Amino acid sequence: MPEYGSMSYNDYDGPHADLRELIERIDRSGQLLRLGGVDPHLELGTLIELIAHRSGEGGPAVLFDDLVG
Repeated sequence: MPEYGSMSYNDYDGPHADLRELIERIDRSGQLLRLGGVDPHLELGTLIELIAHRSGEGGPAVLFDDLVG
């Protein structure tokens, strides 16, 4: 697993305008893990468990792009 940035997505001077801005802030801070082509019925839960187990508390935010099906 890559190391995630020390900057927090919340280290900004104002509230998040919307969900897109929040995702962008998390991404810029280096704390966003994007995964694509995941089957929500067969793989999604297992991947979340693996990432949580390897990263522990304070691990990355996970964004699943282009789910299969």
